[in-house]
Amino acid sequence: MGVALPVIAAVLTSVPIIAIALVSVASRLEDRDWTVAGPPPSTARTLARRIVGFHAGGIEWLLHAGRGRDEQYPADAKRPHQRKTAA
Repeated sequence: MGVALPVIAAVLTSVPIIAIALVSVASRLEDRDWTVAGPPPSTARTLARRIVGFHAGGIEWLLHAGRGRDEQYPADAKRPHQRKTAA
């Protein structure tokens, strides 16, 4: 019993830390690669989505949001005015 209690405590402490690290790294990679709206590209990202309970329904517009402004509009379409931002 003297050895089992620290081992159980170590496992119970490390599992949430590993889950937090997995979810944070996977979400950063999904944000960087613009893959949130599609199917997960790896098993780690699939596991992270299951841990968080993420469902990508209704966010298909994100697949096109990563493109540049010139790629979103056809050549003959009128483009919106540039927004001025405060410096």
